[in-house]
Amino acid sequence: MTANPGSAPQSTTASVAELLHTPVGVPGRFKGNFDYQFVRTMRWVAHDRAAIGECYETGSRIADENAESNSESWSVKAQGIGAQ
Repeated sequence: MTANPGSAPQSTTASVAELLHTPVGVPGRFKGNFDYQFVRTMRWVAHDRAAIGECYETGSRIADENAESNSESWSVKAQGIGAQ
């Protein structure tokens, strides 16, 4: 943020609506809240409970704004991991 001398600084605070609709994990991939769900799952990578590649692979199979697709994609991944 660059301010001109004598001018008021611009606000850098985002509204709740802006934050909820800002892609975090896969920019431009999801329009709904699946990006948020994806990022929530990615936190398990730090605890060795998930692999980044598995998360991105599963995320690539989710149809945007389709809750059934989201559930099905993660269920298939979980069953595959359980079978190993």
